[in-house]
Amino acid sequence: MPQPLRVPGSTFVDLPPLSQRFPGLPDTAYNSPRPARALLYPPRQGAGKGGEKQAVPVIIFAHGFSQGPDNYTSLINQFSDRGWLVIAPTTTFDKMLFPWQRVETTDTFSSLQDKLQSALVLDLLRSYQYLKDNLEDDYEITDVLVCGHSMGGASALVVASYLKDTVKAVGVMAPAVKQTVKSNVNPLLHFDGSRVLSPTKYRASASKFFTGNNVPADVDVHLLGADDDLVVAPEEVEDIYLAALTGRKDDITGHKPPEALAYYRIPWGSHIGFEDSVNLDIDLGRPVKLLFLIVDLLIYQWQIFDLINPSDNFRKQKKVTRAILCDLFASSLGQPPLVPQVHGIANVGGPIDDPQRPYSLTPIPSTEEMLREKLPKQEKGNVPLEIALLFTYAAIQGTSSFVAGRKLLETLAANQWHFTSSDLGLAIITAISAGLVWENVILGSGRLITKDGTSNLDVLQSLNDPRFLFHSLAPLLSVAGVNVAARAGVSWAASPAFISGLSLVLSIVVAISLINNTLLLQTRPTWSFGILHFTYEPKPFDFTRIIPVAATTVFLLALGVGAAKSDPALWPLPAGAGICLALSAGIVPRSVAPMILTGNFGEVCLLAGLVLAELRL
Repeated sequence: MPQPLRVPGSTFVDLPPLSQRFPGLPDTAYNSPRPARALLYPPRQGAGKGGEKQAVPVIIFAHGFSQGPDNYTSLINQFSDRGWLVIAPTTTFDKMLFPWQRVETTDTFSSLQDKLQSALVLDLLRSYQYLKDNLEDDYEITDVLVCGHSMGGASALVVASYLKDTVKAVGVMAPAVKQTVKSNVNPLLHFDGSRVLSPTKYRASASKFFTGNNVPADVDVHLLGADDDLVVAPEEVEDIYLAALTGRKDDITGHKPPEALAYYRIPWGSHIGFEDSVNLDIDLGRPVKLLFLIVDLLIYQWQIFDLINPSDNFRKQKKVTRAILCDLFASSLGQPPLVPQVHGIANVGGPIDDPQRPYSLTPIPSTEEMLREKLPKQEKGNVPLEIALLFTYAAIQGTSSFVAGRKLLETLAANQWHFTSSDLGLAIITAISAGLVWENVILGSGRLITKDGTSNLDVLQSLNDPRFLFHSLAPLLSVAGVNVAARAGVSWAASPAFISGLSLVLSIVVAISLINNTLLLQTRPTWSFGILHFTYEPKPFDFTRIIPVAATTVFLLALGVGAAKSDPALWPLPAGAGICLALSAGIVPRSVAPMILTGNFGEVCLLAGLVLAELRL
């Protein structure tokens, strides 16, 4: 089993309590008795001559959650080979695992995440203070760089804000900003573990972090992400890039243009591909190997044997990461080899057979840039036709909702306002039809709300989000179908056991769908035949996106066939369900019409069939 290696010449140093004042840091951060250590890695090039002090840049390095500096030995070794001094705190989470353990800036019962993040930020600042107070006799510190991975990447960005007058550049790998919590050490750059805020709203909020009062525009920001990262998705790193770009465009204190930051995506990379090995780094007086063995076996070893990610990609990612970070930092320091300036986002390719630069860079546009570039082509399509169809769908769905609602009121009045199971079906049809009116109106209005394809995207996203909520409720149409079939004489549809089982299944499916389409909802803007709308963010298969709606349609078709056999007048129900199923299955090629047109027409037929069946009973 691979063990973490140690860079030759590295030594442990004890970090003294903070005494140097940093604006914005709480008073409780200073003169704390909490012990902290760091690994110090001396440079292996350019030693001073004749007793002269060695002029060196320094890198303050932040490891990921539960990891340690030894898990990044090859990267730190490369930094050392470049002649850079590296200091990396060893902030282990066992020191804050239990509720009674605390960090100087947190409450006793703060979460582990809050305590660990705060401790790492403080230990990075203590590492900087150690360099200034203890190494001045041997080294002349010329520049300060900050680097980190995952949780350490987010912490590195926070530390750069405290050292904004000193830091030359910050380079982070898959920074876990989404998982970062708000604290008195980190009041701005956080997402509190969820995407309750939309990405566009988050970018507007986080952009305040990348201004003169925090990370000004004269600090280079290098962001690295990986397309196969299941911990920090590449879209999350792009959110940080866009937040920084927004902040820098509004920042007049910096001396560099907004292009002094860039985001580099590794198409074949993963989250742990930035490390040499993975383990839970726990220090309880002696190494505890049990958790190390389990995690290292399940993650690192499986990856080596191609069960998670091809080992060749794993090795390539480490090699490319080392090269690109060293080159980026060298460029920030004005040292050769200088990396060609990337304005925005670039895909990273390689390794390639080039000893000077074993990777390639291919600039790619951001989401907003791609939307803007596609606008001229989208304007040439049959846009009026598509928009007219969507508003026609909205009118028909509105009619279905009105008719079902009117019959519901008539039935309630006839039964002296006593609510029955048939009334529940009508109420569901009324509500979902009204929701689909909203969907079609918003789809048809998308390009009108964002005239240039990018402005007011946050407004458009806020208007689109309820669409996914309505789709979460679609399985409830099964209740309306069961009521129609039972009243038509389909015996099994009236069985108490069947109804109980259906109620249980619907409760579970709708609950999961509601969570996925509210708290966990991730969407992105896209064009479809001149229609600008939001769709699901690409991610591993989620059954709540397809299966519940498809299963509901098939179930309604079966109920409709049974009901029509008992009462032929109820043929609109199976006809509507059949048309909806065929259109949802792609009977009309997407090259002819987008799914939002064909699929929404199927929904029109399905709801109209349910309403007509109700009227004929």
